[in-house]
Amino acid sequence: MTLCVRTGSRLHLGFLDLQGGTGRRFGSLGVAIDRPETVLEASFGERWLYEGPEVFRSKVESAGRLLFGDLPPVEIRLLRVPRAHVGLGSGTQVVLAAAAALAELAGIDGDIRFLASRLDRGRRSAVGVEAFAAGGLILDGGLLPGEAGPPPLLVRRFLPERWRFLLALVPGAAGLSGRAEERALAQLPPPDPSSAGELCRLVVMALLPALEKRDGKAFGAALTEIQRLVGRSFAPVQGGIYASPTAEALLRALSEEGALGVGQSSWGPTVFGFFDDPVEAEAAGEALLRRPEAEGSELILASPLNEGARVVRCPLREEVGDAFSRR
Repeated sequence: MTLCVRTGSRLHLGFLDLQGGTGRRFGSLGVAIDRPETVLEASFGERWLYEGPEVFRSKVESAGRLLFGDLPPVEIRLLRVPRAHVGLGSGTQVVLAAAAALAELAGIDGDIRFLASRLDRGRRSAVGVEAFAAGGLILDGGLLPGEAGPPPLLVRRFLPERWRFLLALVPGAAGLSGRAEERALAQLPPPDPSSAGELCRLVVMALLPALEKRDGKAFGAALTEIQRLVGRSFAPVQGGIYASPTAEALLRALSEEGALGVGQSSWGPTVFGFFDDPVEAEAAGEALLRRPEAEGSELILASPLNEGARVVRCPLREEVGDAFSRR
């Protein structure tokens, strides 16, 4: 039996409360998108085997070693995956895809949140775990001091299928991860408590109501302001509201090409523009390809992903090209 797991990516839109003034710290917002996708294939074999980008080897092997060491040997092939450390959550998607495939091969009901906690995923944010589990727009409640993740899910809402996110992946750059991310968070000066209050107000009183009303213009405006406030909190360690001058130039270009909202996912370097019309999003992508700000960048037009990862018992080797992909 050969199993294939297919999942998308996630945009991490920021933490709501870095200070933890209410006792709970972080509280994260994000959205699942269908591209770039991760496709993983697993089957029993003569020996444990991993084939795929070397940067993900330890993540896949840890899933087998920590959770399913008693299984017969399994061959795992990572057929498709985004670049690592570009703000799309590829590490979590790969680890959970491997865990889900191994659980299926073992014949057990693998609760993805339990597997995530065993694999030390979602230590601060539940966005990646919940994106894998069921997709949508995700808001979690953060963590109390000493509390283990993933944080509790507060809100999951599905986005209209016609909405789009135009991603721009800056070449060569990589966002912070692992120990570098830990050091950066530790170096942040105490945030202004009023910033957390304003972020929570924008999410609850602007972003979520706009989503319920399917009001793309209001949703985009709230998203842009949320991104500005989140970026301001991280400016002392990333050098500005966004990760680089290139990222800022791309965001200005996206706005000029009609994006209703713009932002940066996690530490970047991926930035994005939000559109409520697929035709306008496609036209903006074509226009951005001709602009000098996008020179060398990879552009991907993504749709909201309103479902979780798929685990199927058949090959999944078809080639699907990313719209506007330029490598």
